[in-house]
Amino acid sequence: MEEFDDDYLVLKQQVPGEPVCYFNDKKYAHGAYVCSGDVLLRCDYGVWIRVGSCDPDNP
Repeated sequence: MEEFDDDYLVLKQQVPGEPVCYFNDKKYAHGAYVCSGDVLLRCDYGVWIRVGSCDPDNP
């Protein structure tokens, strides 16, 4: 999910203010970062937001 996608606002209304995100059945607190393949994701109150690259050759 991109932070400025229209779907982001709809999804945020469905999970308003969730304190955690789940990734591979593991809880991550708001503000946590994980890599999924070469994509860097940040937990934003229950929704994973794409924030960059985890590819060391293409940051």
